[in-house]
Amino acid sequence: MPFRAAARHHFTPGSYVVALACSRSIRGGRPKHLAAATARDGVSVIEVYDPTGLRLSQTLTGHDGQVADLGFLKNESNTLIACGDDCAVRLWDLRVGTLPSTTLQLGAAAVAVDVGADGRLCCTASGSGIHVQDLVAAKELFVHEDAHSDAVSALRFRPGSSTELISGGEDGLLCWLDLEEYTEDEPGLRLVLNTGEEVRSIGFLGEAAEVVGTISTAETLQMWRLGEEEPGAPCGSFPDLRSDPRLQVGETDGYLAAMLYNPGSGQAQLLAGGVDGSLALFHVDVDTADFVEALPRGKKKGHAGIVRAAVLLGDSGCFATGGEDGLLQIWDPLHAEAE
Repeated sequence: MPFRAAARHHFTPGSYVVALACSRSIRGGRPKHLAAATARDGVSVIEVYDPTGLRLSQTLTGHDGQVADLGFLKNESNTLIACGDDCAVRLWDLRVGTLPSTTLQLGAAAVAVDVGADGRLCCTASGSGIHVQDLVAAKELFVHEDAHSDAVSALRFRPGSSTELISGGEDGLLCWLDLEEYTEDEPGLRLVLNTGEEVRSIGFLGEAAEVVGTISTAETLQMWRLGEEEPGAPCGSFPDLRSDPRLQVGETDGYLAAMLYNPGSGQAQLLAGGVDGSLALFHVDVDTADFVEALPRGKKKGHAGIVRAAVLLGDSGCFATGGEDGLLQIWDPLHAEAE
């Protein structure tokens, strides 16, 4: 289905988008909130928008320095969480105001954060450790230091789970942990896979999240099974997508921006781009990665620089992108732009 460039917002000149997050969908439509973290001169701003028309609703304060990652609690729509280089995890209740409602100190800079399905456990990647916090008790439970030998670069809870965490690192390892099984003697490691490349991001495919996918810093998409029958079995590797002619600019290859899985349709799409701001969608499954379409680009359409973040807007089929050009763009699935 073709997409059109819909609502868009330009941030302050010199700013670029580092992370995007949306709250859960309301009645199967668009989410209530879309949050964007931007950076300029090493300092970040977090702003919250209406995902339909990109009307600014709040500018959040509290973080000192640059934000690295952010997300919403999955069991409700009004609590945002973020981490960054100021060595803290902060939560905002958007119903209350712009100041953090909770701050958890880490002691070191953090690069990734996520919360389990029930909203209790929060995990943050800091150095080679994973800090596990109880948000209900507002305290740290433990630091998991048995999974990675180098810096943890990405982590995500398995969709629908409150205790199963997938982490990836600069050591090339992809780890499947069950935090409920963690003790000082038993680290709760279900699976450790060597991807061969530094992991940059993690995503999931399937109704039960039975497949995990990683995008590496070498711009390779790889997939492994998480099911009971063949846990850890490789089921897809796409090292050549970055060299697709539709992504190349001169002799410069493209890059892989994000994997977007829509539970409503059961389809996964890979968003890839070129250094000139061009974007393309590929339909991906465990066997194939097929080109779908090039997204519109031109005057008042699309990006003029590398896209750093993308997020699916609930079950609506729409998604948002943010880039080094300081643009936040909404993409709507329509049969024709003229409709």
